[in-house]
Amino acid sequence: MKQHISLERYNNHFYSLQPDTFEDLRYFVEFLSTDYRNHDQKLFNQAISFYNSSFVYHDFSHDFLYIGFSEWEIKTEIPVPCDHAFPDYVHEMNSCKIDVENFKNFVIKWTTLKKKLSPFAIIYRNDSDLIDCKAFNSKEEMELFIKNY
Repeated sequence: MKQHISLERYNNHFYSLQPDTFEDLRYFVEFLSTDYRNHDQKLFNQAISFYNSSFVYHDFSHDFLYIGFSEWEIKTEIPVPCDHAFPDYVHEMNSCKIDVENFKNFVIKWTTLKKKLSPFAIIYRNDSDLIDCKAFNSKEEMELFIKNY
């Protein structure tokens, strides 16, 4: 496991148990918990999609999505990158890179996981660089999975 974020359920949403540091998977988790809607298909059809606090840049030539935090929403002195400059704006320090097929498969699994009503879950990047998720009935069970992965 290359990296992970441990999550705890509160009502119908999962929230990170780690401090508020925004690194790679954290951008992805924030997008899932605040901005993503299953019915929204524009992120697959448009190069750039803006949400409340997130952006999704779709690199059509490599079939990757870059999901990040729209920092210009908080720090108004930061200009919004224009459409032609967006490919140069995204990088591993301000977004999470995920293959489009991995994203689609993840969403199916994530939706199923959320219906189970498990109190804990993790979202992780496996050794093949795919993002995956898993639910747990206890924090100890989750920590054991992480330790033994």
